[in-house]
Amino acid sequence: MAEAVRPKRNALRTRNQQNRLIGLVAASCAVLSLTACGGEKDDEAKGPTPQNSSSASTSQTPTADPKEAASRALLADYQRYWDEKEKAYAQASPDGSKLDKYAVGTALASAKQDLKAMKSAGQVAQGKVTLSPKVRAMDLDRKVASATVRDCVDVSSWKLVDADTREEIQLPAERLTRYVSVVKAERWGDRWVVLSATPENSKC
Repeated sequence: MAEAVRPKRNALRTRNQQNRLIGLVAASCAVLSLTACGGEKDDEAKGPTPQNSSSASTSQTPTADPKEAASRALLADYQRYWDEKEKAYAQASPDGSKLDKYAVGTALASAKQDLKAMKSAGQVAQGKVTLSPKVRAMDLDRKVASATVRDCVDVSSWKLVDADTREEIQLPAERLTRYVSVVKAERWGDRWVVLSATPENSKC
């Protein structure tokens, strides 16, 4: 643990910054098991596994469920969003990452604001975030398909450290390290992008 933080870094320890900065101090909840927080029923459509055949057979080949396929693609791109976010936060800069490919609007603006503050304070993030997202709603009939994901994010292994010494920044013990996050996304062309990721002040 870092013994002390220079004055210019103290700003990052304020309540508001802690509730935003890389989710290290936001509400909190567990993620990356495929179990949803709160025990809600999964809204993802369950469909048969698609099978391809070049010739006729005695049995009917199941047809892929478009909603299931879209849900899988959404969760894959949501994971990529976090992968790129981790990469950017590890250097306090979006340079070299593809964060702007998977985050737009509020989600991208918020991340860039965090990165700017981290760079100014001489801090970076190390470690991994654990996720367990569930698709809660999806509308594929809109001109721009949209969806809502409810995630349980575990940032207990994602540490804020001094960029030079790599000493961990001491954060308030009462902060939440596992929190519920409500994510809004849209499908832009061949990929899903995160519009916003709002942490809730509740454990999961």
